[in-house]
Amino acid sequence: MTELLSDKNNIPFIFVKFQGHNKASISERSDYGYGCILTTYGKIKNRLQAENICISDTTVRPRKDTYLFDFDCVNEAILNALVHNDWTITEPQISMFNDRLDILSHGGLPNGITKEQFFDGISKPRNATLMRIFLNMGLTEHTGHGIPTIVEKYGKDVFEIENNYIRCTIPFNQEVIDQIDNKKCRFECRNCK
Repeated sequence: MTELLSDKNNIPFIFVKFQGHNKASISERSDYGYGCILTTYGKIKNRLQAENICISDTTVRPRKDTYLFDFDCVNEAILNALVHNDWTITEPQISMFNDRLDILSHGGLPNGITKEQFFDGISKPRNATLMRIFLNMGLTEHTGHGIPTIVEKYGKDVFEIENNYIRCTIPFNQEVIDQIDNKKCRFECRNCK
């Protein structure tokens, strides 16, 4: 716990962008670790806010903004990955693909928690002290609403729960992806002439 909270430590926190839909080709790798986990969380949160592309329909009033992903759900998944990760195994990892965001934490479900309890929002922190620190900093509420919030928006299928890890896969909004692809295509076509 002391190492996680120290200003300088030996704990990386990797954010990786892949080209395409699998891990065959890395387009960018950034490390936001080696410092206090609270600072790391702030850096990751800022990065994901920057990655959350918005398209706006100004033909309607009020205008309609559509984002690549639901930021509140992603934030809940990141907080859960940090607080409930088994840090004795390794750090969580965030992977961004063309169509989704994967948030992977290690350790599986805490002892004594079933999948049904997990989806119902029953909270049993793996790292109670870390949870208390995040609570005192106003970053979490310890109410168990994070998982139900994600499930309400994306469904239970976004969670892959195994004995040694939990992966939350947030799919990107197809309308935003299509608009990005169209702009990219128009830009490339102009440069080809």
